[in-house]
Amino acid sequence: MSYAIKIDDETISAQAFINFLKLSNNFYPLAREFINFKIAAKEAKKKGIEVSDAELQEGADATRAKLGLNKANEMQDWLQKTGISLDEFEIFILEHLYMHKLIDSVVTDEKLEERFKSVPSKHTPIDSRYKLKAEIADELYREWIEKQIKNYNVSL
Repeated sequence: MSYAIKIDDETISAQAFINFLKLSNNFYPLAREFINFKIAAKEAKKKGIEVSDAELQEGADATRAKLGLNKANEMQDWLQKTGISLDEFEIFILEHLYMHKLIDSVVTDEKLEERFKSVPSKHTPIDSRYKLKAEIADELYREWIEKQIKNYNVSL
């Protein structure tokens, strides 16, 4: 595929799309999310975190289900339509799994409980407590990734 988007007979290049994202101030938040994703995968590998073939298969199955791709031919059609190779799809799944395993190693139950206890929440409803813990987990991960980014030469 030599274009990012097609509208009727107009093809829009990936560069034109990136320029649009930059001009509309949406590029940098997306780029930052992507950079965090890639660095987390690299850091997971450095830490010796492994992903088994079974986990990779489970992750691929879950992603296909999320995309509504229940049959092999649907997956093939989707890959062809998006211009994504099967190898690229598998690398994405693998890096996604690395990132989540890394988050689990960085955001430990102990750190989460310690931070949670420092927040006044005695009379907070149970569902709000779960939401608060999720927010704290995200905050702990973001603090950690900010420290890691300093170890990389990142340019946009």
